[in-house]
Amino acid sequence: MARGTTLGELVAMFRDEAGFASTASLSQNALEAIKTTLRRTQDILYEGWAWPHLRVDRTEELQAGESQYSFPTDLNPDRIEYVVSRETPQNDWCGVAYGITPGMRNEYDSAQGERSDPVRAWQYYDDGQYEIWPMTDKQGCELQFTGIRALRPLRQDADRADLDDRLIVLFAAGQWLKRAKDPAADIVLQLADSHYLKIKGNSQRKSVFPIAGALPTWRPITVKAPGT
Repeated sequence: MARGTTLGELVAMFRDEAGFASTASLSQNALEAIKTTLRRTQDILYEGWAWPHLRVDRTEELQAGESQYSFPTDLNPDRIEYVVSRETPQNDWCGVAYGITPGMRNEYDSAQGERSDPVRAWQYYDDGQYEIWPMTDKQGCELQFTGIRALRPLRQDADRADLDDRLIVLFAAGQWLKRAKDPAADIVLQLADSHYLKIKGNSQRKSVFPIAGALPTWRPITVKAPGT
């Protein structure tokens, strides 16, 4: 049970779960079909839950007089959880609301070159881009996204999976056996469901067991609401 397993290793694990003899050769078509099944399975699992180990913060330095930007390359724009901004590293983070209304543009219209700090709202602008409001006046204002990063490619044998290898393989093998009307399919899928619930439970533990003498000294910050 691990993350970061290569696609080539996933194929070998899949062969074991699906009942393929490890010594038997596979046609290129069958091999590509297995890889597609593994890749699709990881994609579906990724979309089905907010995986804590994939949650990231990505900070963007804003340019004075610019209102449209491209998202960070490894951040999934569809999995953004919240956004904050600050004028300088010395300032507190402030919450940034989603959505820019006509009334807001009447107050500060980027098309007319009107600027103000800090950023108080954002919204999707175009494919892979977002717009901020108001357009910043100072150079170096910061915008920080918190969300789930995009999956790394899983196409070459050396590419590594982002999710648990056993979880991917069990669901992929179960689907494969189900299509083949193999009676073992239900058993494999039950194991997959059980493992999925176990992983979720381990990621959502509420009990913390501190080590004596090593308690954290940090204090949580309060994120200010827009306009406060």
